Amino acid sequence: MLFFGSSFKGMPLMSLRSAAKIGTITEPVINPHNLHIDGFYAQAMNGQRDGIVVDIDVRDLSPTGMIIDDHEDIAEQDELVRLQPIITINFKLIGKNVYAGSSKIGRVEDYVVDTKSLFIQKLYVQPSLLKLTS
Repeated sequence: MLFFGSSFKGMPLMSLRSAAKIGTITEPVINPHNLHIDGFYAQAMNGQRDGIVVDIDVRDLSPTGMIIDDHEDIAEQDELVRLQPIITINFKLIGKNVYAGSSKIGRVEDYVVDTKSLFIQKLYVQPSLLKLTS
């Protein structure tokens, strides 16, 4: 299934164990080297810890929300040693300039993600004003 990247913001985070909503996804952690979503920043409910849900802990992604095993799958950033270089980069895809050769063609407005592989499949680019007038 394909998802728009903008649909991740505010997506409910569900637990298989409690069969209830345990938090909200705030944004994806995007690896700029291969455009893979390595994890998701999560905001937990009921005083649980906020942190990151790693991609391998995601059981299912659907329009109703993201499903993980339990709130214990929300890891603190310091615990994710292998993901630290990607977290440090703090890469945000939306709003990035897009170039064809040496000419700018616009900015990333949104993107499409394959829910099985979590790779970004397509970019939606808002043309720059200079390209619209010429």
